Amino acid sequence: MKLEMANEPGWIGDFSRHQAKGAIPNGSRIMKTRAEPGDMTPVGTFGTVLGSIDTREIDPAFATRMKTEYAYWVEWDDAPKCAVFIVGWKIGRPT
Repeated sequence: MKLEMANEPGWIGDFSRHQAKGAIPNGSRIMKTRAEPGDMTPVGTFGTVLGSIDTREIDPAFATRMKTEYAYWVEWDDAPKCAVFIVGWKIGRPT
């Protein structure tokens, strides 16, 4: 799988708009639901999915180590035009 990464004009951070099969679709609204010590974005922050990867296709060892099938690039509402990479188990759809 070839992953197209880019730093789009006006954005901070390289990211991909690739959409992994089975992942939360690009453009979907999400919320940070879990965190680890040292995370910059607090639980409850809303954002939008920019792109996703199936970590098992990229690196099965990474998928196992990070305990996630999917990873995402997200734009958080409180950090517009800043692409952030996050493992899938830290986000969910707002209820």
